[in-house]
Amino acid sequence: MLPVWTTVNKAYGLAWRHRGAYLKISSVWMLFMFVVTWIATYMAWPAVKFMTCSDPSERVRLMHTAAYASAHHTFNLFLLAVAVISFPAMPSIAVSWHRLLLRDEAPPANSLRYDRPVIDYMLLALFLAAIYMGPMALMFLVQPGAIDALFIVLLFIAFFIRYA
Repeated sequence: MLPVWTTVNKAYGLAWRHRGAYLKISSVWMLFMFVVTWIATYMAWPAVKFMTCSDPSERVRLMHTAAYASAHHTFNLFLLAVAVISFPAMPSIAVSWHRLLLRDEAPPANSLRYDRPVIDYMLLALFLAAIYMGPMALMFLVQPGAIDALFIVLLFIAFFIRYA
């Protein structure tokens, strides 16, 4: 049986011992993401201010206006832009960090790593996100009754592929 607390203690100890390397690996990316987030927040501030009206009765009235829908849409677009722009940072940090811990490789001098392992990691992350989010996206795009039929068809296909 695996000694859980010993394993947890060693894992956190390993991360703590390499905290300087982690800061070296992630500092430029974190600065980049801070700037991107700050710019997007500054640009989306009118939408945020409009959406967070302090008077509850005024907020309810505003929620049923086209301007509120437009502000909400603008805010969501800015959130999406921040996610898309900062997405390459995560695989770059993860690949450098895991190579340090698993292979004992020194962090690269250029922390803006974007080579073949990082691209492979990013593609894998996108694939896993598509597997996870794909069915949820279908549920919003397809009519409620049709989604049940779609799942039944997919179950039959999976059954026949497995047992054919």
